Amino acid sequence: MPVTKSATKAHKQSLTKRSRNKHFVALYKEVLKKFERAIASGASEAAELLAPLQSAIDTLVKKNVLHANTAARKKSFHAKMLARVGSTINTTPVAKVKTAKAAPAKKEAAPAKKAPAAAKKEAAPAKKAAAPKKAPAKTTK
Repeated sequence: MPVTKSATKAHKQSLTKRSRNKHFVALYKEVLKKFERAIASGASEAAELLAPLQSAIDTLVKKNVLHANTAARKKSFHAKMLARVGSTINTTPVAKVKTAKAAPAKKEAAPAKKAPAAAKKEAAPAKKAAAPKKAPAKTTK
């Protein structure tokens, strides 16, 4: 049992994090088992289950349950498992394509130049002058 208040708080936090991590790991394992069963049966639905499996792995990375390199290794391994089965379906995730906006028309006149740095210093309010130092107190013996 923790003795100090800070140790008690740290213990409570670790229990909360453990509970949260277990939840997300359980979701990942559920999808993984479905994927492995589909691979074992050779069903074509294994290719459809790869995307949710990779999404679950990405969620674990986002929640700091898995390291990014570990997640990349797992995703690669699962894709290779699917390839070994002989699936011809494209397993790479589709990237979102952003549409480019039309470039605005160029202006005829060049924009005005910014004021030089010296002019900016003049515009700034002056700081107070430092107070003169006091002479040390004289002591008599």
